[in-house]
Amino acid sequence: LQPTSTSEPIIPPFHHSINPIASPCDAMFNNGGRYNPATDIWIATSLTNVPSARYGLTAVWTGTEMIIWGGNNGSVNLNTGGRYNPTTDSWIVTSLTDAPPVRKYHTAVWTGTEMIIWGGSSDSTGGRYNPTTDSWIATSITDAPSPRGLHTAVWTGTDMIIWGGNDGSDTNTGGRYNPTADSWIATSLTDVPSGRRWHTAVWTGTEMIVWGGYNGAYLNTGGRYNPTADSWIATSTAYAPSQRYYHTAIWTGSEMIVWGGLYYINTSGYFLNSGGRYCANCNIPQGLFNNTAADIDPCSDTGVTITWEQDPGDWGDSGIGTRTYDVIRDGITITTLAYATTIYNDATGMNDTAYTYRIKYNNGCGISSITTGAQAADYVDILPCPDIGNAFIVTKSGTNAILSWSEVTCSDFAYYRIYGASDYSIPFPTGWIMLGLTTANMFSDPFASSYIAYKTVSVDVCNNESSY
Repeated sequence: LQPTSTSEPIIPPFHHSINPIASPCDAMFNNGGRYNPATDIWIATSLTNVPSARYGLTAVWTGTEMIIWGGNNGSVNLNTGGRYNPTTDSWIVTSLTDAPPVRKYHTAVWTGTEMIIWGGSSDSTGGRYNPTTDSWIATSITDAPSPRGLHTAVWTGTDMIIWGGNDGSDTNTGGRYNPTADSWIATSLTDVPSGRRWHTAVWTGTEMIVWGGYNGAYLNTGGRYNPTADSWIATSTAYAPSQRYYHTAIWTGSEMIVWGGLYYINTSGYFLNSGGRYCANCNIPQGLFNNTAADIDPCSDTGVTITWEQDPGDWGDSGIGTRTYDVIRDGITITTLAYATTIYNDATGMNDTAYTYRIKYNNGCGISSITTGAQAADYVDILPCPDIGNAFIVTKSGTNAILSWSEVTCSDFAYYRIYGASDYSIPFPTGWIMLGLTTANMFSDPFASSYIAYKTVSVDVCNNESSY
């Protein structure tokens, strides 16, 4: 991918049909347009000195011009091309002197000073075009990859890497071409993705990522090639877009975005308007801290509160994308929450039923890790402690009445309430006065008081009173 230095991307002459291989009946064009996203306006490109209509061509951006080259006009392959200057809205024909042989479905990259085209013909030839001198230099064929078309190419800053395509069969071979040395080095076949054509490739700054394509089956697999290590790593298939070919892909500086394409079922073609974002530096979140879960209030129907750490030790997404959390109860996601949320109250479970709550950390790449979990229930305590029964004794001690009773055994016991009345026949609790609270199984009341009748009840931590 080459950055543009103007605000308007340029749409080259383009062949489009349901079947990517054109037939003589397909229409071909030599017009185009410049689209300005700031104004949402299209401007047609000039038709003066424009190259002939074609498909299967390539285009690169130099910083000031678009260079298109090669392709097929519906009858024959071509080795002609043109340079389009959007500032002057004008075309200049590329030189034919020492130009590579005619071809289509080749590739082209821009090095900063030259356009390098390769493949698309019956041999392993290519060419380097210098727009400043309007001249061609052939690329070496020594150790060059096998002749092919429908492959991909990226520019690393020093080398052109070509990979895949069809050389009679769908291949997974490739090569690195260094224009300074005019030499080729084959790409490794260790852990290489399966052979394919009509895939895409982007350059990340350190790796080439290839994805999708077709090899008799439609693919949603890919690989990351590191030219420094000459090694391949498979791209994740987790959350990957559906299988496709003839799609597009770009590198944003932090992730690859693929979109569109098509696939066939029997003889029916299906065009796609879906896509996906792939982070090349994605890993599973690691260093998770376990969550907690606790009954908010064991005395009422208030739910369970779940808490967790905002961040694991490593999110594994290099800070790319949208991070979320899933709250999982007994294996079922009950809600998804935005990043930085660290607490959730669940009031939807059955009362007095213990559930296991876990937190799934979803990183910006769509890869997840889940905590071990913690168990909790929303208890609603409506059962009081036992009453004191008939073991209630009133004795005299000096000027006081001493009340005593058998101690109540209860796991959530809080205290005893002592009530008094002037007559035992007075309805309880309307006419009775609470004399005090105690955690001991005795209470002292002065004889000077007007109370001659007493009751004691046990009270639990939820304020449930025993019977009287």
